[in-house]
Amino acid sequence: MRNISLVLFAFILSTSVFPQGINLPSFYSQRELRAPLAVKNQLALIRKDIAAKNLKYQVGYTSVAEVPLAKITGFRQPSPELERQLKEKPRPDLNIIANNDTKVITEVRVLGEMPWPGNPYVYGNPSQSRLDLRQAGFVTPVRDQGMWGSCWAFSAMAAYESSYKILTKKDIDTSEEFIVNCSGAGDWGSGWMVLVLKWMVENQKNVADETALPYTGPPMECPSASPAASYYAAEWGQVDPTKPLNIVPSVTLLKEAICKYGAISTALSVTESFKLYVGGVFYQAATASGQLNHGVAIIGWDDSIQCWLIKNSWGTGWGSECGYGTERGYMWIKYDSSNIGCHASWIRASTIIHS
Repeated sequence: MRNISLVLFAFILSTSVFPQGINLPSFYSQRELRAPLAVKNQLALIRKDIAAKNLKYQVGYTSVAEVPLAKITGFRQPSPELERQLKEKPRPDLNIIANNDTKVITEVRVLGEMPWPGNPYVYGNPSQSRLDLRQAGFVTPVRDQGMWGSCWAFSAMAAYESSYKILTKKDIDTSEEFIVNCSGAGDWGSGWMVLVLKWMVENQKNVADETALPYTGPPMECPSASPAASYYAAEWGQVDPTKPLNIVPSVTLLKEAICKYGAISTALSVTESFKLYVGGVFYQAATASGQLNHGVAIIGWDDSIQCWLIKNSWGTGWGSECGYGTERGYMWIKYDSSNIGCHASWIRASTIIHS
């Protein structure tokens, strides 16, 4: 009798039309059969709120549903002094880099200068009504930060990996473990994406590959040896350098940056509803910028639904495929939702070929 009830419940879930007009994905309807009562009650309350507000997204029993937000976020609001330092951004001297390196640098190729002479955009253009960097192959797979406040490292590396792939056409998996332990941009509880980008560029720091230093979570000492990989960066910047980091750039400037540089690192404010997102168009009213708590990557947009497409770092048991491929871990989020765009920054990868 119990099995029949479970099957009936699964059928109801999978065929129910939620307020956004689409069915709960089968992956999540099956998961919800095994959800604890507390989670089912929470989902019922949030679904009631979604319906009352006529919102267009779904919630479900995601892989992070029972994890406290503080354990899966980790963006730290910078002090005024740190923000001032972050905005002081000299371009690195490549001659100094070559002199300081123990190997001979024979070529430095900067994204955007080659191989697209005369074209400021590496993909698409800001006038398009829709763009998805995944369709060009310029987004690396979704990562999983686990129950550590290291989203800032994953957000920064999502932007860097996208830029590197645009430049070299190669998929790479950089070591977020290395970023947390070596960059000085934060710790296992919180940190800043922009400080990672600044550290990579201005100190010409090479980042380790995931295979060399796998992500395990617990703090480790930074390796004394330089990484064997050649994951350098040439330049970074704020999407709107005329404004404070906690001010959201215009939609136009964000689109421009995506077309020029690939995935954009950004902070935003996430909530329990965000944590349970499984599909549709997410919206939550913006709050005070001091409530920023998470870092993700913006990888596209769709004007027809007034949304950014974001890549998260909570694994593939959260989020949606968002209309492309089979990998979950993405979200459509309204342009004016959740303070998305605060601290929006880009990075240019470089290839440094050693003889």
